[in-house]
Amino acid sequence: MGNRLHPNQIKRIADELYSFRAEKISYLMGIEGEKIVGIILNWKDSDQLKIVVQNDWNKYNRLKPTKTMQHWKSETVEKLNEYIKTIGVDKETKDRLEAFQNQVNNYFEEKQPNEVTLPEISKKLSIPEKISLMQELGIIENLRAKYPELKPADFARLLHYLIDEREFSIKPVITSLINNGSVDKNYPKKSTRIDSILSILVRKSK
Repeated sequence: MGNRLHPNQIKRIADELYSFRAEKISYLMGIEGEKIVGIILNWKDSDQLKIVVQNDWNKYNRLKPTKTMQHWKSETVEKLNEYIKTIGVDKETKDRLEAFQNQVNNYFEEKQPNEVTLPEISKKLSIPEKISLMQELGIIENLRAKYPELKPADFARLLHYLIDEREFSIKPVITSLINNGSVDKNYPKKSTRIDSILSILVRKSK
């Protein structure tokens, strides 16, 4: 990817990494009714560098809420490596990219202990597993308390909106759960995958 970009484009990318958006500057400086295109922060100032990296993570998290901080770090570092290797990029731009890259690693290491890192699921959860997880998280109980008149068929249709599975596949599972048919073959029992998710959430909440 890097070799397809012109060095001037890499320089602009470096500028964007260290800049605040106009509306944020207006807010911080209390300016009203003026257009400010942006300001380039001092990339050699560690405190400012930490701020822009934090902003980069916050922006990534808003745009990709299902991705983890590990994804952000890996994707960002990989892109920066490509930019740094681009032929013709001047030394200062490379230094700025490397400084940003180092701060990404530092910020990740600093925040990682507080990050809830759920396990990667190679195969999507089955319908009983999905409903079991919703039950353990209190979602099913809350829905039943809020809408006690819902019949199993209507409950299945409601869950169809949430988990994007077919109603007729959901119905026997949710019916068994509502009727407390724990010995029924359709009852949504906890699997090892559900246990692993729940154990991480419990551990992180302590």
